Amino acid sequence: MTKDDVADATLGGCFLLSIFGLISWVVGLVFYAISMVVALGRSVQLYVYAAFSPIPISLLGFEETKQIGIGYLKNFAAAALAGVVMVLILYLYPHLVTALAVSGGLGKAEMLGLARGVETFDSFGVIIKTIAVLITTMMGLVKSGSWAKEILGA
Repeated sequence: MTKDDVADATLGGCFLLSIFGLISWVVGLVFYAISMVVALGRSVQLYVYAAFSPIPISLLGFEETKQIGIGYLKNFAAAALAGVVMVLILYLYPHLVTALAVSGGLGKAEMLGLARGVETFDSFGVIIKTIAVLITTMMGLVKSGSWAKEILGA
């Protein structure tokens, strides 16, 4: 912001931008905590699969136990693919939130105008869309394991 922008800013506009910043910060903190829990759980699952891998892989040698080994390999690949799905979801989240804010009319010029008190936009709509993207993304993180199993048929 330039000195003119600061001089023209209203208290209400700056308060509204501060509220948006606070909501974004809290939502980001919750999202970060959930994503860390899911990611750590997925890494523990991969470590356990890797630790016990010699047993099912040795079962591949016999015709009677071959299906057990194949099922294990499918589950191991599904756990690894779930990690890839999680990384993709985490990569796309900031882009989705930014696109929603800009499409909702909250670009840089609008933010400066809002601070000055001359711009209006659908603030409730932007907040609701951002929360909807957050909930959808969290559901995607939690469901990444089942999606990977469906993809691989495990």
